[in-house]
Amino acid sequence: MSCCATESRCTISVSGFVGVRYPSLRFTLTSLQKSSVDRPLHRTGREVHYPKNVNVKDPYILLVHQGMVEDVLLDDMSQRGVEVSRSSPFITYSAKSSTAGPLEITYLNHKTGHPATLKSRYLVGCDGAHSKVRKAIPGLVMEGEPSKAPWGVLDGVITTDFPDLWSKVVIHSETKGTILCIPRERNMTRLYIELNTGFEDKLTTEQERREFVITRAQEIIAPYKLEWESVGMFWLQSWYRN
Repeated sequence: MSCCATESRCTISVSGFVGVRYPSLRFTLTSLQKSSVDRPLHRTGREVHYPKNVNVKDPYILLVHQGMVEDVLLDDMSQRGVEVSRSSPFITYSAKSSTAGPLEITYLNHKTGHPATLKSRYLVGCDGAHSKVRKAIPGLVMEGEPSKAPWGVLDGVITTDFPDLWSKVVIHSETKGTILCIPRERNMTRLYIELNTGFEDKLTTEQERREFVITRAQEIIAPYKLEWESVGMFWLQSWYRN
C-alpha cells in the first residue's frame, strides 16, 4: 500500500534526550503528599511502580524523548520509501457519496503557500488530543466529558527544598488543588498544576497565565519553597474522562 505522510511542524522534536541519570534520580516510587486546613503538607504514602522481579542495584529512571522515537519511525518509513512532507498542515477532507470512492484531502503546501489536495482511500490522523482530523469528521462526538478544571503544564529547571523532588509525586491541597510532579532529563521537572475553571478569562496574556500557574504551584507546595531557574515550555491543557 502506498502512503503519503504530512506533518504540520517544520522539524522533528528536538528538546530533550534519552539517558540513564544519576543514582538519586529514580522512577521507582510515587510519593503521595497531602495538606488540609488542619494539617500542613505531609507524606501519606509511597507506591512502587516497577515489577517486583526487577533486580538491579539502582533502578534508574530511563527517559526516551519523543524526538528519538520519531527518529526511529522516520528511519523505518524511509526504508519503505515513505518520506514526511513537513510544514504541510492538514486543513480538511471531503468524501464522495460512494463509500468505495477515494477521500479528497486538503492540506497547506509549504512550498507554494497555497492549499493542495491529494486522494487517498484512508485518512489516519495522528495529530494529538486536539486533532484537526477528528474535528473534520462529520457527526463525530468526543466520548466522555471535559475535566471541570484546566491544568497548567510547566517544564523547567526548579529550585526547591521539597524532599521528594526526584520521585514522581502527587501533591494534593484541599484548598488550592493538585500537582503532579515528574522528573525529566537535563535536571528538568515537569509539573501539572490544577487550576480553577474560568481563570483564563481574567488573564489575557500568556505571561500573566504563566505567572498565575507558577504562583498556584507555590501555594500548593507550601510550606516548601519552589522557584524556577528557567522555564522551557508552558501550556494549558484539559482532559476528557469517560
